[in-house]
Amino acid sequence: MKQITYKSDSGAIVVFGDTPPMLLEYIDTMSVGSVVDENMLIGGRYRTYVTGFDRRVVPVDVAIAQPKWLSSKDYITLKRKMINALNLSHQGTLIYEDETGSYSIRVRPLSIPTEEDLIGNNGRFSIQFETTESPLWKSSNEITRPIGQIMGGVSFPLVFEDDIEFGEMVNDIVILNDSSYRVPFKILVLGKAPMLTITNQTSGQYLQFNREILDGQEIEIDTETQTAVVKNAVTGEFLFNANQYLTLDSEYFQLEVGRNEINVDNGTGGQTAFGFIFYNKLYGGL
Repeated sequence: MKQITYKSDSGAIVVFGDTPPMLLEYIDTMSVGSVVDENMLIGGRYRTYVTGFDRRVVPVDVAIAQPKWLSSKDYITLKRKMINALNLSHQGTLIYEDETGSYSIRVRPLSIPTEEDLIGNNGRFSIQFETTESPLWKSSNEITRPIGQIMGGVSFPLVFEDDIEFGEMVNDIVILNDSSYRVPFKILVLGKAPMLTITNQTSGQYLQFNREILDGQEIEIDTETQTAVVKNAVTGEFLFNANQYLTLDSEYFQLEVGRNEINVDNGTGGQTAFGFIFYNKLYGGL
């Protein structure tokens, strides 16, 4: 099974797969762009101040066929729906699915077929999508890892740990990045946190905030966009931008290839923070 779905930011969607009338004939998922980080030295450490990339183009060959069961009117509607979805004025998300999983990448169509190209009951044509945000595919299935306090072999949020003794507190999370690239992640931590510190013990990098996160508040950190915001944990209302409260030695880090031991210390004297880490695996080609 192979299928692509293009979801335009305009709200339009078009799908090509193994069965008519909308057929996927070919897609090059191996074309590779590259990510380039520009670094500056601050206090003996390198901090990324610009991240750019060489755009990649994803070529796709598709066909529209008119089976006997599809009326001419519905066939014309399908053609126009496809043309509307491949609007050059909008970006969108290209989703590729096969037997190994589901993957997505942010793109913009470089060209689209016109009504004149689609005369007749069958049409074959090529589409080229250019990446707009990153040259890497993302696994569509987001991985979630809870952060919690262990009490009697059970953590909250609920995770069973057979090898943890009664009353033990755990604030280290081990994440294995088995893709070939450093992976950005999001982390959500619920207050109270007088001085929240998130450390990648593997690389030695850390983020530390010198403003207290109160009970009833939550902080959401995105290492891809390098943003940190504090919200009301109940309503989701934005309260303040936490980037201004990062210590000078802090640096946004990503999950290194291989084993990552992430420590989350909320600064309350050994108590463990509560929250979640979210990430998607990255792939240069599929």
